[in-house]
Amino acid sequence: MVATTAARARVGVVGSMVRDRKWLRADDLGPPGGARVWHLVSGHGGIGRNVCENLGRLGAEPAFVGLTEPGAAGEEFERRLVDCGTRLFVRPATGGIGRFDCEIDRAGELAGFTIRLPASGELGWDVVATATDWLRTAGMVVVETGLPEPMLHRLRSWTRSHGVPLCGLPTRVRDFGPRWTVLTGLDLLVLNRDEAAALLDRPGVDPAEAAVRLTARGIGTVVVTSGAAGAVSAERGGPPRAYPVETVECADTTGAGDAFVAGLAAGLGGGLPLPAAIRLGLRASEVTVRCLWSTCSLVSGLAPAGVRCP
Repeated sequence: MVATTAARARVGVVGSMVRDRKWLRADDLGPPGGARVWHLVSGHGGIGRNVCENLGRLGAEPAFVGLTEPGAAGEEFERRLVDCGTRLFVRPATGGIGRFDCEIDRAGELAGFTIRLPASGELGWDVVATATDWLRTAGMVVVETGLPEPMLHRLRSWTRSHGVPLCGLPTRVRDFGPRWTVLTGLDLLVLNRDEAAALLDRPGVDPAEAAVRLTARGIGTVVVTSGAAGAVSAERGGPPRAYPVETVECADTTGAGDAFVAGLAAGLGGGLPLPAAIRLGLRASEVTVRCLWSTCSLVSGLAPAGVRCP
């Protein structure tokens, strides 16, 4: 049995909204290398947005801080988050929200992707500052580390001065590199094994070794996920700990990491110890890989009684 949150966690998320377009590989026509048959689905996405929606479904009290889009598309994104109990601190982006196009193979695995995001300077500290009164009482703030670096430094300084734990999700490492000046000093870093290998420049590094090496860089706690192999955690100065998972039928792996982060943040912010919070995250991830969408309504079944959203 997976423990739910001990209390309703207040979690702030500084991140992105993205419109997802998933190309699901259905079949091949003709000889090998011939035409492929695809099924296209489109929906709401973005790491920060996904985490917020999952937090709401898990019974937490989330806030989304970031960019939105003027007009009907942005209103649709905002309405869905509000329906899941999310408080919004948003500003319209000049060119609108981003778009994520990905190819999903017949095993449900991500085969390739392209992403377009708003200009890097649009999400500055002035946007985050509108949320600081709310964030001051948060149990945790989660942030994508591929956002504008000056804002990230301000946020890290602010959370430290107000005693709010800061969790980083390493995004856009291909574009900006590891950004150690941002990562060092984080209270929590959550990433998958490929992201850990990229940060450490050690292809194929064992997740347990990666977690320990990353804590040695000055990060308080590191959690590395490895898909069907589960997760590994390490706290600074301590040994790694493994968390296995059951094998489940996979429809689509995209969004599973965001569900894990939401479960982990909801658990820690609600007073659960790290192992129980990780197990809650893994359960949310297991539910999500069964869905074709980046977030899954069935995650609500893991929440305390009475918490529901669309």
